[in-house]
Amino acid sequence: MRTSLISKKPELVEIFENKKLGYKAFFVVDAWNGYSKSCGGIRISPDVTLREVQDLAKGMTLKYSFANVQNLAGAKSGIRIPKNCPVELRKKIVESFGKNMKRYFQQGTYFPGTDIGSDIADIETILQSARAPVVVLEDTAYFTSFSVLQCALEGLKFLKKNTHEATVCIEGFGSIGSYLAEQIQRQKLNLRVVAVSTQQGAVYDERGLDLKKLIGLRKKHGDDCVKNYINCTPIEKEELYALPCDVLFLCAKSRTITKKVARRLQCSVISPATNFPLEDGVEESLHTRDIVYIPDFIANSGGSSCSFLHGNGVPSFLIWKYVKGSFSSFVQALLRCARSAGISPYKLAVVLAEQNYTLRGRQTKKKKPINGILQKISPKLLKSVYHLRRIQQSMRRNTRFVEEYCERS
Repeated sequence: MRTSLISKKPELVEIFENKKLGYKAFFVVDAWNGYSKSCGGIRISPDVTLREVQDLAKGMTLKYSFANVQNLAGAKSGIRIPKNCPVELRKKIVESFGKNMKRYFQQGTYFPGTDIGSDIADIETILQSARAPVVVLEDTAYFTSFSVLQCALEGLKFLKKNTHEATVCIEGFGSIGSYLAEQIQRQKLNLRVVAVSTQQGAVYDERGLDLKKLIGLRKKHGDDCVKNYINCTPIEKEELYALPCDVLFLCAKSRTITKKVARRLQCSVISPATNFPLEDGVEESLHTRDIVYIPDFIANSGGSSCSFLHGNGVPSFLIWKYVKGSFSSFVQALLRCARSAGISPYKLAVVLAEQNYTLRGRQTKKKKPINGILQKISPKLLKSVYHLRRIQQSMRRNTRFVEEYCERS
């Protein structure tokens, strides 16, 4: 079942090409929905496509509609660079993209963030080239790991699986994948990561990989970390999908799970960090096989919502309290109510996003004034408390919606 939000065509598409520098770039705003500002990351890759960027922008619309706290339109950019692009050429390409996009950056209609292949230094270079204000950027990959990890734990809980020694595979051991490994270590979770993959291959050890060692190799060697990890079984990156495991984290590119790949999956829970990781039609087959697929725009929503909270002064320990509190309660309600209604969690989540999207388009953008002693004492503290309460209230509304949907079905 497709809704108008999913099938809706993007409202703005820009394509830039510079044959001299050898790159092609795409900028997509999925749906303005009455807003004047948009936000989304910039993907830099030798094979990024317009279709991929459109998918990513749609994912941002779904994310913003789900959380329902940021007055932003969903957008994304992609820069297709030559393979094995030299550092100096890459810098010129990034600068050229910034100049092509200057009207959007200078007007403040597009706020860029990091994505696969880009980092904070790239975004700063792009904004400087556009002669636009360089803002303080949050590490969205770090905050994405918050929600992706918690959704995996909620999926195991829903299946009544013991998290003690649950096995994990990570497709795409890049920024988010390595942050997931760090969070597993930091929280002392008894999750056993048995395999990880990068563009350069994959490694497997049924006893569990040494995460500290692997993270160190990732920082030193990048994607080649899998080539430098010893005392394990090297495997082809495609073989990771067929490994038996409790949790599969999808942290690579969009639509990597084709119908052919899906038939090989032997996992119980999929928690995706990327937008649209499934080929069309795969989600329904996973549901038929009782594989719990956490909707991507919910699992990876921490990249927008949690970084938004942090940018407004909410400390990390309170963000985790939100993730483990009202956010987790919603995920459990979604899984429970979807099962009761006889539909997949993804379909129910899209119904919710569609509802929120419609309501967001009708909302006035004026903020209610906030009075009180706290405002006089500490405006920054008041601002952080205000936004934290807003997102907690939004999750409670989302929970009520799916529960009422379940009752009506």
